[in-house]
Amino acid sequence: MYQMQKIWTPVYDEDDSSTPPAETQSETPATVGPSINGVEFTPEQQGALNAILAQEKRSHQKLTQKALDEAQAAAKMAQLTTQQRKELEQRLGQLQDEMLTKEELAKKQAERTRQTFEEQIKGLSTERDSWQHRFTESTIQRSITDAAASNNAFSPGQIVAILGTQTRLVEVLDQQGKPTGKLEPKVKFSDMDKDGAPVVLELSPKEAVKRMKEMEEYLNLFKGEGTGGAGMRSQPGGRKPDVRDLAKDPAAYRAARAKGELHFQ
Repeated sequence: MYQMQKIWTPVYDEDDSSTPPAETQSETPATVGPSINGVEFTPEQQGALNAILAQEKRSHQKLTQKALDEAQAAAKMAQLTTQQRKELEQRLGQLQDEMLTKEELAKKQAERTRQTFEEQIKGLSTERDSWQHRFTESTIQRSITDAAASNNAFSPGQIVAILGTQTRLVEVLDQQGKPTGKLEPKVKFSDMDKDGAPVVLELSPKEAVKRMKEMEEYLNLFKGEGTGGAGMRSQPGGRKPDVRDLAKDPAAYRAARAKGELHFQ
């Protein structure tokens, strides 16, 4: 047995206006039984449902359009020059500032000022340290090079390599032991005392190089010095002529004796 029953179907307009969509109805024979989930809608309920569905559709379209706009903006941002991006970021920052209260804006500006000040301090400190390092290295190298050249070193660079790492700038003190503000290089020089015990001396570059010239382990770094007599060999710097060599050359012996350079072993 059949009976006639109304079937309501939602229909959406093209412009998604807020007016509920028109309802169409058709009369179709249907088997008597439970409707969808056992619920039957009145025309008023069906219209309300259609309005809700239309509103959800509009909301979804807005979210989709927003995501599309953001994607397009990101694509444009990637094509901007550095200057254009900087100007845009400044403009966005201004717009954000307009939304802040006076207290929030003052706090944000104070934080910006603090960050800028810290960046400037960091930059100045880095520049200061760089120039200080250059000045120290230049002063030390020049003083050791001058001392090596005045003591007839074969290669002043070798002397710098040996003494440079042991040299630092120290402040000069006056007779009362007060700092004068002047700096001078000092070498921590490893030596032996009169009893043959190891000792570390603080010497000027001139004193350190002169002492190196007198030590057996550094003799090969300095040019030989001799009297130049017939048959006389030049002695390495810092070593006095040996009496056994001088005995072979009377003229050289007399010259060395006159200069007080005789060395007896």
